[in-house]
Amino acid sequence: MASSLGKTWGADRGLRTIRFRIITLVLLILAPFLCVFAWMAFNLATARMALIELSRRDNAENIMAQTDREVAHALGMLTGLGAGGAPDVGNADSFRQQARALLNRPELQRIWVFDRQGKIQVTGDGSEGADEIAMTGSDLVDRIFAGKQVVSTVRGAGLDDATLVISVPISEGGQVVAGLAAEVRARLLDRILPESGIEPGWVVAVVDRNGRFVMRSIDAEGRVGQMARPELKAAANSREATGTFENVTWEGVPMLNSFRRSSLTDWTTVVAVPKAIVEAPLKRNAAWALLGGSGALLLSLAAAFAYATRISEPIRSLGRMATAFAKGQSFRKTRYPLAELEEVQHAFETAATESAHLSALVASSGDAIMSMNLDGTIRTWNPAAERLFGYTAEEIVGKPKSLLVPAEAIDAFQKQLATVVAGEHVRSETVRRHRDGTRIAVSVEAAPIRRPDGKIIATSSILHDITERIANEEHRLFLMREIAHRSKNQLAIIQSIATQTARTTGSTDAFLKTFRSRLQGLSASHDLLLKQDWRGAPIEDLVRSQIEIFVGENSSAVDITGPPAILTAAAAEAIGLAIHELATNSAKYGALSVPSGRVAVAWEQVEGADGETGAGWKLTWQEMGGPTVTPPVDSGFGTQVIKRTVAMAVQGQAEVEYLPSGLIWTLSFPVAAMRLLPYERATIEAGSRPNPGATARSDAPRSVLG
Repeated sequence: MASSLGKTWGADRGLRTIRFRIITLVLLILAPFLCVFAWMAFNLATARMALIELSRRDNAENIMAQTDREVAHALGMLTGLGAGGAPDVGNADSFRQQARALLNRPELQRIWVFDRQGKIQVTGDGSEGADEIAMTGSDLVDRIFAGKQVVSTVRGAGLDDATLVISVPISEGGQVVAGLAAEVRARLLDRILPESGIEPGWVVAVVDRNGRFVMRSIDAEGRVGQMARPELKAAANSREATGTFENVTWEGVPMLNSFRRSSLTDWTTVVAVPKAIVEAPLKRNAAWALLGGSGALLLSLAAAFAYATRISEPIRSLGRMATAFAKGQSFRKTRYPLAELEEVQHAFETAATESAHLSALVASSGDAIMSMNLDGTIRTWNPAAERLFGYTAEEIVGKPKSLLVPAEAIDAFQKQLATVVAGEHVRSETVRRHRDGTRIAVSVEAAPIRRPDGKIIATSSILHDITERIANEEHRLFLMREIAHRSKNQLAIIQSIATQTARTTGSTDAFLKTFRSRLQGLSASHDLLLKQDWRGAPIEDLVRSQIEIFVGENSSAVDITGPPAILTAAAAEAIGLAIHELATNSAKYGALSVPSGRVAVAWEQVEGADGETGAGWKLTWQEMGGPTVTPPVDSGFGTQVIKRTVAMAVQGQAEVEYLPSGLIWTLSFPVAAMRLLPYERATIEAGSRPNPGATARSDAPRSVLG
């Protein structure tokens, strides 16, 4: 039994495969671990970044402390030099001698003493009047005479030319009487940086309160004494003594900076680390987290996929087994790695065994059995249905059953389907349509198909062909009516034959002979009609049966030609009487009365008035080679039959020509009185007209049409 499966229950409800479920489970289990791993990597990177920041601050503190020590050492030397009091202008030899000893140090360039107005009083090298090197800032002078040590901003540009001034007060009797200053080369501080232990790529700078570089670890030769970036100047003037900021160096490198301002020099030490170095741990750990997490995820997914496949493939195999089971096909038993799947397979085998009995019954049934969805779409179709309706299962399954229902029966079919879908059984007799359009009388038994829970999911129909039964019943009724009608007609015909025969015969013997002959012709027509259940008679057989009475079966004196065709019962009776009368007359007076005579009987389809092919028929009786023909003086029974009786019976027109060479009788009648046999009809419709002169084929196919 052929079958069609709809969608698997649940397939359209968003259900997921076993493979999907297992992989999802692995992801759910792995996701927290991946999150923890990523969190740990982030924390580690953050810790490393914090260490870098701490190291940056420590370096800023250390470098500031080293810078302060160098400056404090220089201030200490000046303090020692000024411990003897302010030198007198006239008696400064001792001061100059001590000052020259200090000036021998490469970092010291000049030493001098200045008064409260900032004017130079004594110089360490004896260069009097060098006002150009005097401190000009009143603020600095005020701070010195207030008893404070002072470190100036940077002067000049370039590591060799840049200098700064350090000053200490000279006191006598507890009062500041003068200021002692020294000009120090900026290179003094340059040696600090190589000893600071700065990491490669880091940048260290010290800027004064004006934002000029006092020292710098990169390009010191060109940058010392020059203005720093605005961000460094802002840090140097910030209220906070320590902090962080971001900037881009003169070399175009983005930096993260820590700064520390000295309370001794009022300078700001900045330690800068490239952002790339600070962010490297985060990026590196993020990359490791991504790669490691991705690798772990891929390995886990691969393992999950492999394991899921080991489960899903056997289940798919069970699905294919279920499909084969539903279609009535055989399936091979397989061993499965899971006990549960073995149990399912065993259940399928049990169900298949039980279903095989039902399938065999359906497949071998002589009745058409089919099932349909609730909307009337055909799902299954057994071999008997193929034979009954002409559609194979592949052609009809999935199409609406209304395809089999004639137009006038559609409403009844829809009502019946609604009744069955509502849960009722239906029995009825109706009409269905074959593939070629032929109508088939059937009895229908329809019932709902329910799921185990009672829900109706489809319908079933069993259709039995009752065409033959209906036809037999109709034919019996027809025969009963026909017998009554024919009996009356036959009695009327026999009465007419007897009456007309009696009028044209002079004796009882002649009457009986002629009457018997005519009854014999009528009987021959009836024999042919009886063979066809009174549905009609082949015209060739009719002509032969009437002529054989006079010439025998093997006579070559008669040519019968025309396409195989069937006469209706009424036309067969009338034309049979006409042929009998023509044959009787020919045997007595015409062509069949002499050995040299011949008779040609032919029929053909003729065109109508509008040129339509096959609009009517023409039957011709033509005699040749007989005695000379003269028209009859009196019109007897035979003349009435061939002229009027037959024409009235077939609703046609009869003509008789009494030519000296022989009689010609022509009967023209409409197509309703005679139909072509099927193969000749196809020939005519294809445009190939039969040859009236050809002998009719005795082996041509025959059928009763109309």
